[in-house]
Amino acid sequence: MHLTGIDEAGYGPFLGPLAVVAVTVAADDADAVARALAPTGVRDSKRVHDPDDLGAIESIALPALAWLLGGRPGSAAEIFAALGEEPQDRAAWPWLAGAEALRLPVGSHPIPTWRLDGVAPVRLGGALFHSHHLNVARRAGTNRAEVELACVLNLIAAAWTSQEPHRCWVDRLGGRRYYAEALTGRFPDDRLTTLREAPEVAAYRLQRADGCLDIGFHVGGESVSPLVAMASCIAKYSRELSLRLLNAWGATQAPGIAPTAGYPLDAKRWLADLGRSGLAIPADLVRE
Repeated sequence: MHLTGIDEAGYGPFLGPLAVVAVTVAADDADAVARALAPTGVRDSKRVHDPDDLGAIESIALPALAWLLGGRPGSAAEIFAALGEEPQDRAAWPWLAGAEALRLPVGSHPIPTWRLDGVAPVRLGGALFHSHHLNVARRAGTNRAEVELACVLNLIAAAWTSQEPHRCWVDRLGGRRYYAEALTGRFPDDRLTTLREAPEVAAYRLQRADGCLDIGFHVGGESVSPLVAMASCIAKYSRELSLRLLNAWGATQAPGIAPTAGYPLDAKRWLADLGRSGLAIPADLVRE
């Protein structure tokens, strides 16, 4: 059967992208995936990431990407391309320059090679929504939560392409508990059954003539499925690489400026430091 895990990184910060990632594999069942991934150390990115050492999450995300893509990415640009972003998408924004020159790995941690018995990679999907994307959507009346939900539904649709039975786990989206209406709107030709709607999970089944997809939106999805945890680590690593570009640009504008992780208080400090350097803060650098 096919199994998919979906998670995001960067929903709340003021700076840097919102990264949404979907990982799809083929295996006999979820237990086979859990057994195969147990030795890799995959877990929730919040438990892996060290703000002072990108190598910590890189040692999980980079081998995961190499396994999914059939070869290890050599630059940040290659990872961004795997998530649907091309050089021309960054061309107008100087704080996104340098992805091709940002070579990988960046940390000193060893990068293992994964060999996962009984599990085969099928697909990596995702998207990077930078501040300007989110701002354009907001000005058109679409808030960040709606952007994220639409992306997740599109990733589910892209993953559900075979007649194999399919299960999908999604880390529950902030502020949203139930998804029947959203699923019906995205999959109007498929029959939807609500399996469970409870505080910790909202679960549904989509059926069509040639297949069935079970979807669960879970609180703490990274602990429910290692595929969600893998998606979480890849999303976080991709976001952190983009922040490296942002901080490199900031250092050229205000030499000596301390880097930012993009979260509200620190982002305001970073923007204030940029402003004191005499720089007019560019439009769409920060989320509105």
